Amino acid sequence: MNSDYSCYVTIVNNTGQTLILESQNIIHGSYVTPPPKTIPANVTITFQLQGSNYGPVGYGGMGNCKYNFIAGGDKFWYQFAYSCPHLTNDNSASVVVSTPKLPVVAIPDPIPTGGHPVRIQFTLADVTQYVPQAQLVDENEITQPQYS
Repeated sequence: MNSDYSCYVTIVNNTGQTLILESQNIIHGSYVTPPPKTIPANVTITFQLQGSNYGPVGYGGMGNCKYNFIAGGDKFWYQFAYSCPHLTNDNSASVVVSTPKLPVVAIPDPIPTGGHPVRIQFTLADVTQYVPQAQLVDENEITQPQYS
């Protein structure tokens, strides 16, 4: 029996945006490697939440984190949750997004309910076609002042 009740979370940031850590919460356990403060565009990161071992059986690892980015003056976010409990509940991993226009693929999907540790990869798709972008001005369209 594997006694590693950790959550190994990988985020593949293909969004075209730098993601900023808004919050992180630990319900049980402690971060061996915490979620980074930022995830640059086109970068893959992995962090580990190790399960706690206090109490008669411990609780395993359970936590969540939220990343956001600003585009076109609007805030978009991804909230990730992950859990690798010892005995009482099934393993879990999920992501909630601020709008359905932020496509995410989770591997494996669904996450196995048993077995340890939990390993999940979230691949965040390119969002440039879905979110507002800064207005670009074509220099040929700029009206020049007319002098008489």
